Amino acid sequence: MLHDPALAAECDDLEHSLTIDARNALYRTLAADLADKPPEFWDFPFHKYITHATSVMAICATAERLLWHQRLGHPSDHYLYHAHEHITGVPRFRHFDPILEQCPTCIRAKQTKESAGTHSTRTATQPFQGLSIDFSFAGVRSKDVERKKDFTGLNGETCWILVTDHFTRAVFGDTRVSKASPMEWLRSFLRQHSPQCPGKYVYLDQGGELYANPAVRALFEQFGYAVRPTGADASNQNGPVERAHLTVANALRAMLLGAGLDPRFWPYAFHHFLRITNATPSRDQVKSPFELLRGDKENFTGFRTFGCRVYFPWNSPEYDEEYPLRVQSGEPFPAEVDDATVDEFTAFVNPFSHTLLESLTVPASNRSPTFGFDLLTDELNNRVFVAAIKPGSPASRIRSSSKATNNALRGAYLVAINNVLVFTKEQALLEFRKAFDSKSPSLSLTFAPEKRLTMAELRRALADHREPSIFTDPAMPDEETPVLTLDAIRSICSLRFPDTDFSSVPVEDIAAAIHAVTSTAVTPAEQALGFFTRRKLQRLSTWPDWQRGEFKQLDRMHDLGMFGAPVAPPPGAIILRLHWQYQIKRSGERRSRSCCDGSLRAAPLLHQVASTYSSCVEQPIQRMFFALAAAHDMRVYGGDATDAFAHSPPPETPTFIMIDDAYAEWYKARFGVTLDRNMVLPVLHALQGHPESGRLWETYINKILSLPELSFRSTTHDRTIYSGVFEGEPILLLRQVDDFALACRRESTAKAVYDFIRKALQQPNEAQPPFTYLGLLNIGYAVVTLSKFASAPHAYHYSCLKGVARYLRRTKHWGIRFARRTHDPSLSPGTPHNLSLDPSLPPFPSIPSPLQLTGYVDAAHANDLRNRRSTTSYAFVLNGGAIAYRSKTQTVTATSSTEAEFIAAVSAAKTAKYLRAVLHELSFPQLSPTPIHIDNVSAIQIINARKPTERSRHIDIQAFAIQDWKDNGDILMHHIPGVINPSDSLTKPTGWVLHSRHCRRIMGHYYC
Repeated sequence: MLHDPALAAECDDLEHSLTIDARNALYRTLAADLADKPPEFWDFPFHKYITHATSVMAICATAERLLWHQRLGHPSDHYLYHAHEHITGVPRFRHFDPILEQCPTCIRAKQTKESAGTHSTRTATQPFQGLSIDFSFAGVRSKDVERKKDFTGLNGETCWILVTDHFTRAVFGDTRVSKASPMEWLRSFLRQHSPQCPGKYVYLDQGGELYANPAVRALFEQFGYAVRPTGADASNQNGPVERAHLTVANALRAMLLGAGLDPRFWPYAFHHFLRITNATPSRDQVKSPFELLRGDKENFTGFRTFGCRVYFPWNSPEYDEEYPLRVQSGEPFPAEVDDATVDEFTAFVNPFSHTLLESLTVPASNRSPTFGFDLLTDELNNRVFVAAIKPGSPASRIRSSSKATNNALRGAYLVAINNVLVFTKEQALLEFRKAFDSKSPSLSLTFAPEKRLTMAELRRALADHREPSIFTDPAMPDEETPVLTLDAIRSICSLRFPDTDFSSVPVEDIAAAIHAVTSTAVTPAEQALGFFTRRKLQRLSTWPDWQRGEFKQLDRMHDLGMFGAPVAPPPGAIILRLHWQYQIKRSGERRSRSCCDGSLRAAPLLHQVASTYSSCVEQPIQRMFFALAAAHDMRVYGGDATDAFAHSPPPETPTFIMIDDAYAEWYKARFGVTLDRNMVLPVLHALQGHPESGRLWETYINKILSLPELSFRSTTHDRTIYSGVFEGEPILLLRQVDDFALACRRESTAKAVYDFIRKALQQPNEAQPPFTYLGLLNIGYAVVTLSKFASAPHAYHYSCLKGVARYLRRTKHWGIRFARRTHDPSLSPGTPHNLSLDPSLPPFPSIPSPLQLTGYVDAAHANDLRNRRSTTSYAFVLNGGAIAYRSKTQTVTATSSTEAEFIAAVSAAKTAKYLRAVLHELSFPQLSPTPIHIDNVSAIQIINARKPTERSRHIDIQAFAIQDWKDNGDILMHHIPGVINPSDSLTKPTGWVLHSRHCRRIMGHYYC
């Protein structure tokens, strides 16, 4: 019987080894008794009798003590056996048996229990009168980055802050991403707990995040606390919180080890243990900190052990829909999820993947008072905004999905809650709490969403932020000419004036200062000013010259009728202010220019109601313009519109300007009337700086260009290039805001066109013409041949970028060459590029006509080592030179070179359709399909012959639209050997021979 296999199997399935040992002891006693009994008694199933009759609590008393020892965060024996006196729900243990040395987790965590010293800084007589605050890092600091990540929390937490109350010994804390001063958390803590009593004090160490931060000291002084720093190497002065650090660290290690959880979950163990430690008193305390603060005991009824396993019943909706946890049939359910055991502080972890399960359905009564909104404060204007929306929360269901809700509301300002205006985070939390407590079935929220940047706008903003501007002389020698970047100028100025922040100084102000310094007419007093402002200039002897510049500008605006008569501000009117910029020309003239401040910060309402879009020349269109001009033996003549915006109609949204000092003084000098400064000026024409000015000017100039005398027509896809016929001669026009480039064969044609534009723009009372004929343009310009490396420098160090800059300097005489049909001796000869072809190479595909658009495309498979994505490159040539080229990382990971080449071909075909459409509307239609050369035969067969392959079955369906474009006659794929494919140099670093061969081919240097 004692060796019964069924009994052995049953014992193996028992959960606690202590239970098994206790039953085995009973079996041994029974065996000794049966030795004296007759054999007929030996066949009775005594093991079943013992199993059903033995009290589990009696057998598992030691196991229960160990369980509560783990549940309470592995405390010492004293705290464990006195916990029932201070916490409801904790059982009372009859025997004072040592537990600490029996717990294997405590032995592994090496906890040390040290008593406090005899000297103490605690002199508080009521809660929160005296505080000790300190930071502590999680884990260990190491030069090994991977090792440091092991001690970083799931949300990036690296440290925690503790606040210890000297009177109650209560410990409060928060986990932090860095040791930056937690101003908002401290302010919220003090608002909630700071008492109204004298003699308040706080102990801080002398680190930069606490005592050394003036804002932290000012915050505590605002709440009436005397700030006391700890002495050097005297951490005992901050003993209450230093001891708490040790206790918390030991508990975190024990709880994580005991639960078998990854160290990344330490922030959850941190908050779990703070509740435990505040529920148990210290050795010299009669009541726990919780009881001293609340007046009653902490209630641990239903309190769960940190890291305990949770099983979901078979019929739970979360089992099949939300969670990957599986329970084998017949296994017990020791801890089922129900409303009583789940609250807003409960976090569920998948034990197999060590990831949080955030979509557990929580009862409505236990949801967060913020309904899932994570709120932060904008430091610039102190307004509350939505930082994130928690998945599975009520807020995540505002839109069709949690992702759609985050995309729509993340970053939006929270304006009102239930029609109550909120400005700060505290006000928003208060209104959320009111709505939560009222249990209202609905909640009204008002948001002010931010403008969502497109990918192109985001890339452009990042490029402007990363790439420094460089001041260079156009006549700079080819080799080793020193230049100063804006960053270098700011660094030099910060050394001379360390108290001034030069990072926010606009580029225009720096340029104006440089021009002022280099001018021979600048006075020493003006040089000493640095940045010119009206207040500074009024103290100089040259102020009359500056004021004459202001009067000249305002006279010009008056002649154009820019402003109306002063009027009283209408209710709700949009009122802007004038902004003046002062510069010294090299000739010595003091120039004063004015515009309005129409920024989003100054006029947010105007940006909401105004249409601000205006066209800007794209580089492919500019190169196409020069290619067409060269192919038709045209010359390019430039023109410039003076005060272009001032000739445009007024804004559609009525706008007014404040009367500043400059306008009031000018008005007094011209008309002898002192203006009432409370009046405003109606804006009667588009004003520089107004968000609508660009669109108004574009609409106005397009009306002039479309008159029957000129009959210019722009294209659908680009509004800056025009074609037309003037006096029987075909002409092309390129416009960049108010700068014009006209391509025609005779200079008299350009003068006649520009003269017509000048007369159409000139106002009746305007003395000087607003349009100037500039003459012949120099069409040679430098091209960035290494655009891939210049636009994505993350793969290279700054030393490599220096090599790229050196390469660009030495090859700046290269340019994209667009050949003329006939030689014009009146033009200055360009740089000759007579490159001979290598006879050992395959023949290069011929181009039947200079006006035939031709493309070259290539892809480098999986050359991005971070995510194994491929690189797409293509170049389109017109009249021998490239007009559009690009190198970019593909957005998907291609599983084969065929897929990478196919995706690259689709990107190139999209550009081909765009360029073909523009050429067609410019009266240069492509009569045959655009040839696109690629070096992958499989990709050609997929596109030209619609031949499916195993490597293309998983590609997105939308990519196969290229097959329809081929059938429609828009494109046609051709094979080209990779050794002569010009786009190969745009996908990967190549040697000098290949690089020169490919780049100079698409730049027109081999064109004959």
